[in-house]
Amino acid sequence: MAVELLGITASEYNPALLLKAKDNRGRPLLDVLIENEQKEVVSYASVQRYLTEIWTGRVEWSFGKTVAFTLMVLICPPAWFYFSLPLDTRIGRAPIIKFVCHIVSHIYFTILLTIVVLNLTHKIYEVKSIIPNPVEWLLLLWLSGNLVSELSNVGGGSGLGIVKVLILVLSAIAIAVHVLAFLLPILFMHHLNDDEKMHFVRTMLYLKNQLFALALLFSFVEFLDFLTVHHLFGPWAIIIRDLMYDLLRFLVILLLFIAGFTLHITSIFQPAYQPADADDAQWMRLSSPEQTLEMLFFSLFGLVEPDTMPPLHLVPDFGKIILKMIFGIYLLVTLIVLINLLIAMMSDTYQRIQAQSDKEWKFGRAILIRQMNKRSATPAPINMLTKLIVVLKVAYRNNLKLCTQKAQQDLRHEENIDAFSMSGDAGRLSPAILASDNSAEVRRGQNEELGKSDDWNIETIIDWKRIVDMYYQINGKVDAEDIHVEMPS
Repeated sequence: MAVELLGITASEYNPALLLKAKDNRGRPLLDVLIENEQKEVVSYASVQRYLTEIWTGRVEWSFGKTVAFTLMVLICPPAWFYFSLPLDTRIGRAPIIKFVCHIVSHIYFTILLTIVVLNLTHKIYEVKSIIPNPVEWLLLLWLSGNLVSELSNVGGGSGLGIVKVLILVLSAIAIAVHVLAFLLPILFMHHLNDDEKMHFVRTMLYLKNQLFALALLFSFVEFLDFLTVHHLFGPWAIIIRDLMYDLLRFLVILLLFIAGFTLHITSIFQPAYQPADADDAQWMRLSSPEQTLEMLFFSLFGLVEPDTMPPLHLVPDFGKIILKMIFGIYLLVTLIVLINLLIAMMSDTYQRIQAQSDKEWKFGRAILIRQMNKRSATPAPINMLTKLIVVLKVAYRNNLKLCTQKAQQDLRHEENIDAFSMSGDAGRLSPAILASDNSAEVRRGQNEELGKSDDWNIETIIDWKRIVDMYYQINGKVDAEDIHVEMPS
């Protein structure tokens, strides 16, 4: 029904009027449709046409020209800096240009992480001072910009939004480790000589690099979020994302079984008789849960067999029988039941999404376009400069009083100018006005679109009585005069 009503409305009105109209809570209809996962409605042709117009922002470039522009800003950082600024130009307002600048910013961020993790400029064993090197300072600046971007992002996140948070959390822990490597030798290690202190510092720097390496891994996963806009890679990115959800659910169940079997097998290897010497006790190396857990994990991949386990010479003879029975049950449950369950879950997810790949891709594309259109036009770390300029401008206007209500309104206004949200200028030229140009309703719609859309109410922007009349007439259910219309809330 919602798709049919939208189709009728799009044939009589500009779709932008309806999609940008707000409900009683002040949220645009498009945001409501996305947040409630109305995929059928969002994938409708009129909605996708409206989103495409927002996405291009009147920048009608071919695919080759877009790729050439991306390569130019990638290999020429000054060009990337210029186009990343929130300039009030046709190109600067286009979300596709914002998207390209954010991709290039993320590529630069990944390159910086790679340089730090692989120690391409400064080897850890050559470090003589704990002071960060220039590359690490630049990485810190980039991370600060990413943090500012996440804190000021008003558009919501996509399915992979948690990845950005994980990158920031891991990076924050890595920075804390670096700070501890500087403070601990000064505060608590006075009894150590310089060589021992430097050994501790290099150990902490190695730990910091491992945390950054994990953040680097997630930064490559984040590229899937950028691929959702492409019609070829978008469905695959969505499929991989949902398969990861299946894998996480599987790991929770697997963890429960492994925990129980780990403790059981550990109890089997607990010695019942006094070991003759230390070497004799060493043979019972599966007597700790950590070693047993490691053995059970690698046994999932066929790397462990019962005959290769440590000898059970300090337990009764029937302990070997119990071990083989429990280990056999473990392999039966994990390899035959749980692994096949995972395969079945992933196959079902793949087939379900593949059958609806077009709809899933269009919905994911809508999420990305909404997010890109509502977020700041300036990627990290340039956004720190623009935010500083905005704060200084507002502080100057309000005599350095930033906590007043007027100052906060000015600050939000300046940030909205930077973000160019969907409720603003985007979508003015949406097609699908099929009525006569002399129609008063068309002129009214055009005039309202040329103004601000903040006051557009979903109850009044569309003649719902007329739309419902047409819906019932098309479906042949009742006569038009018998229709009772209830305004949407």
